Amino acid sequence: MLTIHQLDYRIEARSLFENASAQIAAGWKVGLVGRNGTGKSTLLRLILEEIDAPSRHSSISLNKGARVGVVTQEVAPDDKTIMEVVLAADIERSTLMAEADTATDPMRIACLHPTSAGSPRAWRRFPRDNSQKGRGRQGGGLSSMQRAQ
Repeated sequence: MLTIHQLDYRIEARSLFENASAQIAAGWKVGLVGRNGTGKSTLLRLILEEIDAPSRHSSISLNKGARVGVVTQEVAPDDKTIMEVVLAADIERSTLMAEADTATDPMRIACLHPTSAGSPRAWRRFPRDNSQKGRGRQGGGLSSMQRAQ
């Protein structure tokens, strides 16, 4: 969770934030949008502690283990499309895609591909069915009831 409490921030005489507070719950995906010069990049730099909040009563805190993904405004020129740059910034996705290219275990391959029962999120919802162990079937698949859902 990200918590911003009573944030005051000025650049010279111009106030960007006055007594601003916000809370972003764990798991939320949030984007900052707005006109140029409204403080989007400055807020990100404050959150990432690249610059210090000058006010003593201001606080910005992230829960331990929280991750903030950022795509910079200026990207070094190369042959990648903006979509490739954005997708590459998602480290978890990139890691899973690389694993999908080299995986040999059929059950792991099924977990890596984005089908309703094969996606990693769905796989966590459906625990392994070991009730058929020793009855001529390998444990670890979805039960018939789970497949019907």
